[in-house]
Amino acid sequence: MTAAFKIFNKIIYIIIFLFLLVKLITVAYYKAVWWDSSVYAGMGKYIYSLGNAGLWEDSRPIAWPIILGLFWKIGLNPIAAGRITEIIFGSLCILLTYSIGERIFNRKTALLSSILLALSPTFFFFNGIMLTETVSTFFSLAGIYLFIRKKYVVSGAFF
Repeated sequence: MTAAFKIFNKIIYIIIFLFLLVKLITVAYYKAVWWDSSVYAGMGKYIYSLGNAGLWEDSRPIAWPIILGLFWKIGLNPIAAGRITEIIFGSLCILLTYSIGERIFNRKTALLSSILLALSPTFFFFNGIMLTETVSTFFSLAGIYLFIRKKYVVSGAFF
């Protein structure tokens, strides 16, 4: 393993750690629950209560409500657990961005793209609000990463 490889690995882990740290500190500032976020939590309750609690909207994606509903079903606060989970998904998006960039281009490009993603005001602000964008981005990036690695069946499952 070359010295440059070790340095790039350390830098990406430092970026992800700093992103996680700052997001976990700032998550307390997200006081209000946005309408869409509450709908996803309500849909999760609806799914796991078999229609006895929560609400259902046909036009919404299903993966994020399933995750939030699982938190509710096991007795966790779906809002707090959902925000933390979305921050973790955001960190994994940064890691996958680096991994894809490294495989397709080079380490410098991968590092730059990861830094730009982590510092993007839109990505940073909306990560932790519990919308579907970060989670769906993670699944898309995971599908791309697995496709590049020629794991076609698993890649298709993520897509």
